[in-house]
Amino acid sequence: IAFSWEFLTSSEWLGLDPKRLSFTVFEEDDESLGHWASHLQAAGIDPAARVFRLGEDTNYWPAGAFSSGPPGPCGPNTEMFYWVLDSEPPPAGPYTRDDWKRDEADGKWLEVWNDVFIQYEWKGLLRDPSRPDKGYEKQGMDDLPFQSVDTGMGLERTVTVLNGKRSVYDNDLFEPLFRVLSAVVSPDVRERAGDWATGHSEEAKAGRVIADHIRSAFDSAGGAEGRPGARNRRGVPLEAV
Repeated sequence: IAFSWEFLTSSEWLGLDPKRLSFTVFEEDDESLGHWASHLQAAGIDPAARVFRLGEDTNYWPAGAFSSGPPGPCGPNTEMFYWVLDSEPPPAGPYTRDDWKRDEADGKWLEVWNDVFIQYEWKGLLRDPSRPDKGYEKQGMDDLPFQSVDTGMGLERTVTVLNGKRSVYDNDLFEPLFRVLSAVVSPDVRERAGDWATGHSEEAKAGRVIADHIRSAFDSAGGAEGRPGARNRRGVPLEAV
């Protein structure tokens, strides 16, 4: 968490404004909450308005594993968010978890990074071996002999916040694809779509799906190196597309 805070806020790295950051932790993870709180307090920010406890569906890996498995390594995670609105300042004063959840659902907070603390081995047995879909009965959790941190920062999301944008599609990586899309669709579709990157019309949403699929196919085909798809687990689906 100390490394994450430094990378996000230090002028030597991303240099993001701490006042535009918020964090979530697993509801039983006092340690992570304490670390974030100390960094926020040092920056003159009230931790109660920036760090929020959430359940295992969002802040545990695998999702929901604290209660229901599956067996294997697991642990709590903490997620880092950036306030992407320029037209509205980040919240100040009293700010509750429900306030945060509402604003995150509205796209005002964009997740840019997460740290997963892989600390435990979840142990349990299938409730019904003949019906794996019924899930597992928890027997306990042991500390792993080797504990680690799995961390993931989205490149496109990072580019988005550094460029002062709100959507991961509203950046330099997608702009060429949307330019081509505008050239090949009919004028009425282009008019209904409006802004491909941020529009709410069905045409704009479809355009984002198309651009994402083209980008994924390009990368799978070898990107700029132009390697053709091989007949393997990666190449066969690409040929089907």
